[in-house]
Amino acid sequence: MSGVAANWHPPPGSDGGIDITAGRGPLGLDSPRLLAQVKSGSQIGSPIIVQLHGVMTTHGAEQGCSSPGAA
Repeated sequence: MSGVAANWHPPPGSDGGIDITAGRGPLGLDSPRLLAQVKSGSQIGSPIIVQLHGVMTTHGAEQGCSSPGAA
């Protein structure tokens, strides 16, 4: 049986702003892969989405999510 695993990435670092990676398999490395970013602002704009797409491409993720953090 195949599950889903998620890993938290502590800030700061050279991870491109990735806060959570998730995917199928015991280590969360199998497809489909999801990257999530939590931003400190209250709104997500075009530059954030462009950066998320670049990070997804770099890390081979099929899905991405960006969420505003607590203001």
